Order: sequence, then C-alpha cells, then structure tokens
Amino acid sequence: MVAVAVSVLSGCGSTGGNVRNSDTLPPAATPGAVSAGPQLDPLTRQNYQAALAAMQNNGDANAEAALTAVLKARPEFVEARTNLGIVLYRLGRYARAEEELKRVIVDDPKNTVAYNYLGIVYRINGQFPQAKAMYMQALGINPSYANAQLNLGILYDLYLRDLPNALESYQRYQKLLPLEDKEVAKWIADLKRRIESGK
Repeated sequence: MVAVAVSVLSGCGSTGGNVRNSDTLPPAATPGAVSAGPQLDPLTRQNYQAALAAMQNNGDANAEAALTAVLKARPEFVEARTNLGIVLYRLGRYARAEEELKRVIVDDPKNTVAYNYLGIVYRINGQFPQAKAMYMQALGINPSYANAQLNLGILYDLYLRDLPNALESYQRYQKLLPLEDKEVAKWIADLKRRIESGK
C-alpha cells in the first residue's frame, strides 16, 4: 500500500492496487497556493499570481523562478516561501525544499502545510521518526488537517509497519472528509484483513 497526502499549502493521490503514493497534488482549486500575505507592489503581486498559476498547471520550474523573484522583493512573505518549498519538493530538490520549509516554520511555527511537506521530505529521505514528528506537529496545531492525517497513516502502514496505528489514522482521515475516499476505504478493508490474519 502507498500514498502521500500533499497540499499546497497539501493533497492526496494514489495509484492503483496496493500502492499508496501521497506525493501528489491535492484536489484544491489552487494547489499549494496561498493567497494571504503582505501588501505587494503590482509587479510582485503579478509574479506571485504567475507562480500560483504555474503550480496549478504543473509548471514548477516557472513557479520556482516567479517565487524566487517574489521572495527577492519580499523575503518575509511566508506563504511564498512555503510554496517555494513545495515547488522544490515537487522538482525533487529535497535538500533545498527541506531548507526552505525549515525557514518557514521558524518564521511561522503554526504553518501546518510546511510541517506536512517537511514530513514528506523526511519520509522520502528515510528519516521516519522525523517524518512522524512533523505530521504529529501539524495535527497538534490542526487536528482536522486531513492530508497530514493521511500521510501519518501511510507512514505507519508502509514504512513503520504499525498496522493498528495505520488503521486508526486512515479511519480518522475518512472522518475528516465530506465524502468517503474510496481508495482509502480499500486500504482500510485490507488493513483489517491483515490485522485479523496476523500478517
């Protein structure tokens, strides 16, 4: 089983069968996009809107360039830095993504999206205790953060092999959704069978 819940500023996607891969875009109107922030001059605002549009259309290289320009003008713009961390993660530049996301949580200790993505980066790097700590931090701030709950379940399921906690995390995730996630419902059924059979 495999999936990674990611959000921009998080999201979940999965492939078929027993594979869970939560490293996909969220089903959000503006994936990874945060619109709040400081007052921006027209050019910086234009660059930020271009970055959000590029992120939404899988133009991560263009988004990186636009976000870099935004942060050159407004280095304190936490939402832009969060989205830069997400873009770098999506480009596979995990060391840089980790660096940016760590800066975000220093400046904004309640930024649940940054914790969630940092957890994903740690998970990719095989740093499972650190990944768990990041998901737990996000959920401590916002217990209703579905993507972090899903990623925690995936971590328990696929990487820590802690089936009871994986099952509990998936069930909590389902309760946070307005509609049941049919793929995760399959994972839950599979986990219940595995737990009952002692595998």
